[in-house]
Amino acid sequence: MKPGASSTSSSSAAREFRRFAVRIALFAICLLAIDRLGFGSQAFAGLLYRYRPHAGTISTYVGAQRQVLAMDYLSHIDQPEIVFVGSSSVVNGVDAERIQAGFAARGRTERVFNFGVTGLLASGVPMLKRDLIRPNMKTLVYLYNTFAFPDELWPGATEARWSTSEFLRIARPSQWFAQPAEFTEGLLGEVLVSSRYRDLIQVFLQQWLSGVLVEATDDYDYESTEATPVRRPRVPQPAAPESDWSRRMYTSSDTDVDTLGYRGLRRFLQLAKQAGVHVIVMPAPEPEFARYEPFEVGVNVERIDRHVAAICAEAGVAVIPRGELASIERHDEYFRDAVHLHWTGRRVFSDFLVSRLADMIGRP
Repeated sequence: MKPGASSTSSSSAAREFRRFAVRIALFAICLLAIDRLGFGSQAFAGLLYRYRPHAGTISTYVGAQRQVLAMDYLSHIDQPEIVFVGSSSVVNGVDAERIQAGFAARGRTERVFNFGVTGLLASGVPMLKRDLIRPNMKTLVYLYNTFAFPDELWPGATEARWSTSEFLRIARPSQWFAQPAEFTEGLLGEVLVSSRYRDLIQVFLQQWLSGVLVEATDDYDYESTEATPVRRPRVPQPAAPESDWSRRMYTSSDTDVDTLGYRGLRRFLQLAKQAGVHVIVMPAPEPEFARYEPFEVGVNVERIDRHVAAICAEAGVAVIPRGELASIERHDEYFRDAVHLHWTGRRVFSDFLVSRLADMIGRP
């Protein structure tokens, strides 16, 4: 080998590597620009919102993306002032239009929105701060489920509801990469809008190409024409195994330990206080018969409520106790299952919210 040949070869390899790195960087910049200017534009978000598919035609994951898209879009263009947030119990149990009309009859003028998201646990609420902590927001009502405080993430639609900084803040170091798939999906969704709503975009494109796009009329998961449910038995059923994630949601929420969920609630109350957003916390209505069914049987609901009340007391946040919902929770016909209100129950509960919250929310 000639003298200097080795150094020349190394220099050439270094130049090739730099060229390759520059190409990759330019490709990434172009990809990000297309993502933000195209998929991330308000015009495209408005199109997705206008033609969002009905829940009965899509999977739970697509439904969650659809709900977060609606939250993201509406929070930026409609300036909501009173917002209800929680899981699908909120999606199906809160009639924002009926509540706004009830408030208007009492002389109130605030704009009311339902920002419920299927499978939203307490750990996910601070990760939606970009849409929930807004300058125009006056009051946020968080309705929690008995299963809302497990020590792990909900394994689905993480890409749509994610904030890496907030997750690292509320999770213990040992939890940072305990669910690598959810962490990776969340990180990609945070960076790329096309990843955040990828399944929803795919459904939209399929319907557009098939010529079957239909404007959405409501965001309820179930039709109001369903038959009224009958009374359920009050006989304890065998508990589902702890290997069942739905069962584990309930049992790991039933604790005095600060789980990921309880830390998420504490962090969200801190964020709201810093931003001057008034928060009211209350349980979502859950039927009395649910306590006898496999997922919830044996769970100490009172302990969960006490834990929530203690966190809210530390933050100076008002809590509406579960006892005030007893007249709703004992009516089986108000519920279609252990989590969701039937359309008749939705009317009753929404009227309750009007009368109960009218004097709790600061005057406009």
